[in-house]
Amino acid sequence: MTIEIQVVTSTEIIPTESLRRALEARLLQDGHAIAFESRNSQITRGIDPTVLVALVGAGSTAFGAVIAGLFNIAKKFRCEKIVLQGKGGQRIEVPADTDLQKIKQLVDEIRRMDADNVKIALY
Repeated sequence: MTIEIQVVTSTEIIPTESLRRALEARLLQDGHAIAFESRNSQITRGIDPTVLVALVGAGSTAFGAVIAGLFNIAKKFRCEKIVLQGKGGQRIEVPADTDLQKIKQLVDEIRRMDADNVKIALY
């Protein structure tokens, strides 16, 4: 099963294109060549209308690497929180400075949601 990961961010925190470059570089350092594509979205009110999208295997280490990479970038850009939402509306909101062990637990929890689409927002 593959999961479509959609990432949005506040324009006040980090422009989407900068986030894409930082995330792809971080993942490449970890041995994961994942390319995110940009798509326009209808989201407004301080959220960049561009959404980053990537498809990864749900059981792969790449999925966990994307989540961990986003947390790393969120800390770097001083985000306050990260919100992860599954296709069915399940929502997990955590501080951006969450430790690695808790991030691994979150990845497992997202996998258990059995979602084929996960939206992640950095605030």
